[in-house]
Amino acid sequence: MNAPSPGISFIELLAYVDYLASRWLTFFRQHPEALELEMGGDTRTIADLILHLIETEEVFARFLYERQPPEAFPARAPNEGKAADNFLRRHDKAVNEIASFLAGASEGELREKKTFGPLEASQRKLLAQAMLHSVHHWAQVSMLMRRAGFDAGRPQDLILTDVMA
Repeated sequence: MNAPSPGISFIELLAYVDYLASRWLTFFRQHPEALELEMGGDTRTIADLILHLIETEEVFARFLYERQPPEAFPARAPNEGKAADNFLRRHDKAVNEIASFLAGASEGELREKKTFGPLEASQRKLLAQAMLHSVHHWAQVSMLMRRAGFDAGRPQDLILTDVMA
């Protein structure tokens, strides 16, 4: 019998992504003014960065769960808000879709290559990209909030969470 190789599972990594989103979107419910902080560059505000993060989760979720090819981010309704509750609703839907995909995916399916925009990648690689993309941007949010003088609470390090044993 082969022992499983040590490592972190996608379910555990997804739980950490969900922890980060819940943590920060709760923060932004309490500090909605922080969403309008200017970032500089092409991403104007913190809300715009979070919108990018959420839209990316949605694209990967749709591709993996609904098996729909990726497309450019859908056009937003002019009145679609950039409020924490809206972000949380959209994040929850994407995370639930990714979790549903994982619940039914075999090791062979994860190795299957799919065309994603201009490239071909395994579904395993697509999952890793989706989750690490979110972790990366939540770390940016953390740094920007601290830099702006907000008390962002305890660090968001994985080791400080109950996400995994």
